[in-house]
Amino acid sequence: KKKERRKVKEMNKNRSAQDKGNEKYRQGDFPSALKFYNTAINENPTAQLYATRGATHLMLENYQQAIEDCNEAVKLDPAFVKSYAKLSEAFINIGRIDDAIIVLNSILKLEPENTRAKSQLNDCGNIASKMIHIRS
Repeated sequence: KKKERRKVKEMNKNRSAQDKGNEKYRQGDFPSALKFYNTAINENPTAQLYATRGATHLMLENYQQAIEDCNEAVKLDPAFVKSYAKLSEAFINIGRIDDAIIVLNSILKLEPENTRAKSQLNDCGNIASKMIHIRS
């Protein structure tokens, strides 16, 4: 019983850290949100938390950290589309268009009608063709 109560208390504390992080994120206070997400992940790492922290890193333009968090989220839950979406955004922001295309195709395998992924894939194709044109 004591172990069960401690586990419930830890889960509530984790939820609290995540909720506080979400509140700070909505307020645009990304550095504070990041601290709460770090706490929540240390207590109970989930794909959702990693993807959310990845989104926070994106807002702070910490693209490599966003990539690391989103990759971890994908490992934890390969069907969680938000992880892929944030991962593709990070790749696009640092000019890794080929990697973004691979990730966007992964989204479309999971959700063939995902209009945002289709649009981003089209944009990536346009960027890639411009890059080829510039190189030649």
